[in-house]
Amino acid sequence: GCGTGEFLCELARQQRGINFLGVEIVLKPLFRAVETADSFGLNNIRFIQADIRRIYPLLAPASLLMIYIHFPVPSQKKKHRLFDRNFLDIARRSLVEGGRISVRTDNRDWFAEMSALACGHPGFRVVGAADQNKMHESSIRSHNQMIWEGRGKTTRRFEVEKKPVMGGGSVRTIPTGRLK
Repeated sequence: GCGTGEFLCELARQQRGINFLGVEIVLKPLFRAVETADSFGLNNIRFIQADIRRIYPLLAPASLLMIYIHFPVPSQKKKHRLFDRNFLDIARRSLVEGGRISVRTDNRDWFAEMSALACGHPGFRVVGAADQNKMHESSIRSHNQMIWEGRGKTTRRFEVEKKPVMGGGSVRTIPTGRLK
């Protein structure tokens, strides 16, 4: 989920020509996210209280430019995990060609599992350097990232990009109004 929305609201503030959607299952942090968006005067961001897995069928093909999965809860039960093959299949359908998934976590084992799953998916390719921990860092920090880094934890990040369809053309440009 988008949690308290600091990261997403800052992205929306910096990129006012792009629409953003934050999905969070817990209501209390969602109220803070709405307050943050309101304090910035953002009209390019919306929030939904829901389990994102229930939103999957509603995602239109080629409607997303970017998906952020930052600090997901690494559930011990595979059926409760957000990042799995089903998610990658839905993301592939929902992303525009060249669209990306950004993943960040402080959990080394979860990082290894997610990156292996994403790298092994035929519809995506890894973006960036071979050493994924040294990939470019955004100046925008989420609430969870600040907490973990403040405690001295290493945060790990990788990004994958949707591969073009076989025999497909070039990467599409995204008009204003698409969700990010």
